[in-house]
Parts: sequence; C-alpha cells; structure tokens
Amino acid sequence: MNNDASDRLIPPKTPRLEKLRATQANSQIIGEFLEWLKTNYASKEVGFINIEESLLEFYSIDSEALKRERREIMTYQQSLVTNNDRGKKIC
Repeated sequence: MNNDASDRLIPPKTPRLEKLRATQANSQIIGEFLEWLKTNYASKEVGFINIEESLLEFYSIDSEALKRERREIMTYQQSLVTNNDRGKKIC
C-alpha cells in the first residue's frame, strides 16, 4: 500500500451543514414554537408555511446548496466504505 497523499480520501467542505449544526438548538425551539403557533392560531387565509424552509431563510442558509452538501457527504461516506474495502487510507 502506498502512503502517498493522493491515496487519502478528503472529506468535502460543508459550510452550510456546519452553520445548520451551529443553529440547531435555536432552530429546534423556534420550529416548535412556529408549529405550535400554526396549530393554535394560524388562520386558513395565511396559507401553508414551510417551517424548515423558513428557518433556513432566517439563518441565511441556501437550501439548494445545503442539499448539494448533503449529497456530497453521502457520496463521501460511500467512498469511505468502498475505499476502505480496497485498503486506502482515510484522511
């Protein structure tokens, strides 16, 4: 096995996922409150509110970029399993 750096798998950068994790506690509380508010006080005239999308917008997190990062993480994790089976070094 070669110890060359090119044999190592590098995790993708995920700034939006990191920001989402950093806001998770507050987002949970805000989301629960909004769900409660919607259930108890929202009129039918207001329409549907997507709480997850609203929280992402509130925290200035691009939802499409976040989806891409999640796919990159899944691809990276699949590569870890595949390459670990082939004896490649991880990170």
